[in-house]
Order: sequence, then C-alpha cells, then structure tokens
Amino acid sequence: METKKIISQIALGLAVIGFGAGASAFTNRTVETNLQMRYWGNDETTGQYIELPGPPSIENCNPNETETCVVQSENASLPSELPYSQATPANGVNPHPSSAEGFYQ
Repeated sequence: METKKIISQIALGLAVIGFGAGASAFTNRTVETNLQMRYWGNDETTGQYIELPGPPSIENCNPNETETCVVQSENASLPSELPYSQATPANGVNPHPSSAEGFYQ
C-alpha cells in the first residue's frame, strides 16, 4: 500500500512539472531589441540614398535637389544603398528632423 502511494505522488509530481513546462511554451515573452538609428544621405552621383557611417552633419547638405538630403530608419533589413522609391514611411524611413531637400556631400 505504501509503495502505491509513493508511486502515485511521484506520478502526480511529474504531471505537474510536465503541465508547467507545456504551458510555458505558449506564453508571450517580451523580446528586448536594441534598435539603432541608421542614416542615408542623398547621393548626387548615384541618384539614391547611400548609408552614412553615423549621424549626419546636416551642414553637408547642398540644397540643389527635390529629394530629402538625409533620411533615417531603425529598420535593420534595409539595404545600404536605398533607392528613392524605398525611402518611404511604409518601410520605416523618414526624413531626418533637421534635414531639408538637397544632396549630401
């Protein structure tokens, strides 16, 4: 009788552990992301945006153009050379807040 009770307690303990492990597979976990702002300058030679190595110097903008001089995004999947057609809010790309229209030099 005593052995049967011990076996049933062990089985119950294993069932509780199994349920806990199975239930945790369906819980939402928050994923921490360290999104880094990326910047592209409007390149006069290529006619598209070229990724800058860091934050831009807005005074390097030459105002002889209709496209925005510097755009920015936290979207890590964007290419380093960005055609004007991809530099849209739908792709997470926005004008740099201090930028006007022009080429980045």
